[in-house]
Amino acid sequence: MIKFFVLAGLLYMPVLIFKWGEWIPFAGASVYLLWELGRFNSALGELADLWNEQHDQRQESVRSDSLQ
Repeated sequence: MIKFFVLAGLLYMPVLIFKWGEWIPFAGASVYLLWELGRFNSALGELADLWNEQHDQRQESVRSDSLQ
């Protein structure tokens, strides 16, 4: 997560150093990039949850088969 903030800061740095009006699109692009990375992170979290559920179900079925 820190990587994304560093990237956004690097994209926003020209706004602070140079003229504001010319570099606003770069700041907008960094905000959009952070938003997309947040969506990507959420999607990976959901995928990991689904995988963990399936993995737990497989382990339970293996345990019940081994007990029989």
